[in-house]
Amino acid sequence: FTAGTYDLWRSGRGSQVLLTPQFPITDVTLVEVDGQAIKRAASFGTYGYRFTDRTIVLDGGACFTRGVENIHIQYAAGYAQVPADIAQAVTELVTLRYKVRDKLEWTSKGLAQETVSVNQRDMPESVRTILRQYQNPVPL
Repeated sequence: FTAGTYDLWRSGRGSQVLLTPQFPITDVTLVEVDGQAIKRAASFGTYGYRFTDRTIVLDGGACFTRGVENIHIQYAAGYAQVPADIAQAVTELVTLRYKVRDKLEWTSKGLAQETVSVNQRDMPESVRTILRQYQNPVPL
């Protein structure tokens, strides 16, 4: 989640879109395809690159040509501060772990005529739901 700069090499697949592993993209300083620099597009649809929060897109006939490690991208990505929903999810997970800290070794326990079981999942579904929206679902 931390903002940083990245130097990325990828193999081209003949497409116009490249998904980056870090996001949201905040700036792109270099796009090279087969050793040739591509400039930033002056406007939508003109030759060059543009970017969204997760992708770098080539327009105006440019493409990420097929090749091995022939795409070089330098960009900045990340959040200036941790998103509020992530901070809340971490708080919920830490609170849950603290509450069950002495029960993590057993899966169920009989007390009088009742049985108590501990959730064995690594995190509650509410936390997993929040984190899913920050995953990069497309393989690189």
